[in-house]
Order: sequence, then structure tokens, then C-alpha cells
Amino acid sequence: MKTAIEFKETQFSYILLSILALFVGIIVFSGYQNKGGWAIILLLVAILVAVFYKLTTVIDDYGITASFGIGFLSRRMNFQEMDVSTIQLIDVPWYYGIGIRYTSAGIIYNTKHNKAIRILSKDRKKVFLVGTDHYEEIKSILLQKNN
Repeated sequence: MKTAIEFKETQFSYILLSILALFVGIIVFSGYQNKGGWAIILLLVAILVAVFYKLTTVIDDYGITASFGIGFLSRRMNFQEMDVSTIQLIDVPWYYGIGIRYTSAGIIYNTKHNKAIRILSKDRKKVFLVGTDHYEEIKSILLQKNN
């Protein structure tokens, strides 16, 4: 049975894509001669791009999910475990980096340094922390779905 999607935000990791393109460009233009090593490097770059090129945040009938790239790395919090009174906006400093990071606020999924939404579970053991440009909209939907 399909669930209705209430909200969907996709953020592309332009910083990561730019760094990887620069890295590949340097290898190509430097005349790298090790042909076997070249294939391995390109494979690793392709895997990194597939896993981290975008971050998608979805709110459906059951909760909120954040997933990177092709969906291999994801994080989910269901409505029944969510404490909506803990929803807060977090400023993400540049030194947190991008990707999946362990921070003092919890494990963050982000593609840029800006803002994130942080939600705690009712038992305070689980933290959902994801970068977003649509904090107010997400908060509004989560409050509505939890009532």
C-alpha cells in the first residue's frame, strides 16, 4: 500500500559534486598513467557521487525520512515516537562539514552549511537532525500530523 507524501525536499550537494569533478579533472589532465589505478579511482568517485549527490527529506503518513543519493543511507523517525515539543531550528556551522556527521546536537545529515531541523524521540534516545531550507513548513506539517 502506497503512502501519501505530504512534503518532499531535495537538496543537491553542489560542494561535493564540484570537489569530485575537480579531483577527476586533475587526474585526467595530469596524464595519470596507471591505467588499473585509474579505473579503481573512477569507481570510487562514482560510488561517492551515487551515495552523497543529494539529500531527500520526505514526510509521509507514518513519519519523516532523510536519505542520501540512491537511498542507501537513510534515517527515519515515525510520528508515534516523535516528541513534537522538541522540534527546533539549528544553525549548522561550517565546521560541521557536509554529509553524515556526528555533532554535539546529534548525527546530522546535510549537504550545506545553513539550517537544520532537530527532533527528539519521546524517550530522548533518538535524534532526527537534517539540513533543510524549509524549517517552518516541515514543523507545521509535523505538528499537524501529530495532532
